[in-house]
Amino acid sequence: MVDKKTGQVSVGLGYSSRQRLVGQARLAETNFRGKGQGLNLLWEQGNGDAVGGGASYELGFYEPWMDKRHTSLSLTAFNKITYRFNSGVFNSSTFADDQTYNERHKAERRQ
Repeated sequence: MVDKKTGQVSVGLGYSSRQRLVGQARLAETNFRGKGQGLNLLWEQGNGDAVGGGASYELGFYEPWMDKRHTSLSLTAFNKITYRFNSGVFNSSTFADDQTYNERHKAERRQ
């Protein structure tokens, strides 16, 4: 049997007139410690003055076999804002009805 690569690293940078310089880095491992565990880290940096700006992160861990019954565990800790918008193309009701869908999430660590 040939081992395959289980880790991933990605880095991205972008520029816009609204957010200026933005960046993202992601690390993921799907066979952490050789036990099928998953580990991922995501970091994003935007302009603090723009919508959704500032730094955000996400850290996740997955344990596929906690006991003999194959109970699994997935944990995620994050501090990020997610915006989703849905409306007609160019504000036209031709492609979608006039209903608008907006969603915003932000979770912060509390002590």
